[in-house]
Amino acid sequence: MVFMIAGLNIEGIDWSNPDVNKLVDILGEKFKQISHERDSLRKEVVKLKDDYSNLKDENLQLKGEVEALTKKIEGIVGRKPRGKRSKSGKYSTR
Repeated sequence: MVFMIAGLNIEGIDWSNPDVNKLVDILGEKFKQISHERDSLRKEVVKLKDDYSNLKDENLQLKGEVEALTKKIEGIVGRKPRGKRSKSGKYSTR
C-alpha cells in the first residue's frame, strides 16, 4: 500500500500495525491544524496589507492638510512658523 501526503510517497508500511495507524491519525490531525493556521495567517496578511494601504493614504491626506495649515499660518503671520519642528510635527514655542 502507498501513503501520500502532499506529494510525499511512503511505501512498504505494515498498515495492520495499530501504532502505524495511530501515527497516521496524529500526523493527519497535525496537518489539518497547520493548514488551518496557514489559512489564518494568510487572511491576517491580507488584512495587514489593507491596513497598511489605508494608513498610507491617511498619511498622504494628513501631509496635505499640514501643508495647507502651514501656508495658512504663513498668510496670517507673514512668515513661516518659527522654531524647530519636533518628531511629532509640532513647532516649539520657545
